[in-house]
Amino acid sequence: MVISDGDGAGEHIVIDAGDARLAGEVWRPAGDLQAGVVMIGGSGPTERSNDGYFVAYRDQFTSHGIAALWYDKRGVGGSSGNWAAGTLDDLARDAMAAISAFAACAG
Repeated sequence: MVISDGDGAGEHIVIDAGDARLAGEVWRPAGDLQAGVVMIGGSGPTERSNDGYFVAYRDQFTSHGIAALWYDKRGVGGSSGNWAAGTLDDLARDAMAAISAFAACAG
């Protein structure tokens, strides 16, 4: 797991998911941290914002004290790998790797 501040409000994160490195961002609330959520994209080769649908959710989560992690699926955006060759097991492992990385960085 690699974290950097990046150029926006989200902290860039790189998640080691075995045969893929997943690029994403951690968004933290301005106030006290109450909880955290990992946002996992739906079907298809979606990038971290799930084609923009996750933006409103991210904003609502962080405004209510909930940190959020979103990430590009394997082979999409800044992530390595091949989305089309991935299996459901691969996607599940990716999600579990994201959850583990988030737990480690969220404190």
